[in-house]
Amino acid sequence: TVFALDTSTAFVGVGDATGNILKTTDGGSTWASTNIGTSGWVSDIQMIDATTGYLADGGVLKTTDGGATWTNKNPGGSPPALQYIHFLDASTGWVTGASGAMYRTTDGGSNWTTQTSGTSNQLRAVRFTDASNGWALGVSGTLIRTTNGGTAWSSVVSGTSEHLYGLRFASDGEGWAVGDNGTILRYG
Repeated sequence: TVFALDTSTAFVGVGDATGNILKTTDGGSTWASTNIGTSGWVSDIQMIDATTGYLADGGVLKTTDGGATWTNKNPGGSPPALQYIHFLDASTGWVTGASGAMYRTTDGGSNWTTQTSGTSNQLRAVRFTDASNGWALGVSGTLIRTTNGGTAWSSVVSGTSEHLYGLRFASDGEGWAVGDNGTILRYG
């Protein structure tokens, strides 16, 4: 996974179970490796600004020093593997993962509320266009949507049974999803 904060600063999840991420501050000319303190596979990273960011590696970690150190911000209990995150700002965000897991925070990850996604399929991406309107997708063409911040999710016919991986929306009514075997879906 990769997240570019601007044209100079970017973060990369290395893609193995070493708990390492890479960071550049010079547009990719050089990269520094940082260990996040776990042996998790970094599957998603999102920086809010130059200092505050979140990542998913089976759990949720937060940085407040530009990625130098990371603190555990997992939901309580024993959540299934959490792999994909989306934050609107430093406080409000969602994390998804195995078995349709969906959690929301409004205080930067200190507390999480379980949300019922309505699916038991793994959710591989979640994106919100504002605090109310969001979409999530996953395996076997799973596509769900909320219009109330995730309090309730409804199934959307994706028209495919391919695994879906990526999701971006320009507005609540216009977006794209991508998946296996060249699958590209457009909404809006």
